[in-house]
Amino acid sequence: MIEHIQQQVKSENYLVKPHATLHALKEGFDEWDMVDAVLSGKIIEEYPDD
Repeated sequence: MIEHIQQQVKSENYLVKPHATLHALKEGFDEWDMVDAVLSGKIIEEYPDD
């Protein structure tokens, strides 16, 4: 699943919602930090019912 998400990000086929951007900025991050986290991260927990 993470591979599919990473491919979408690499293809620039994603949307960062305004509330996520605002929250990230308040925490000192920007959109590129979020992109980097997706591309270099891994799933550590799964919630199959969500």
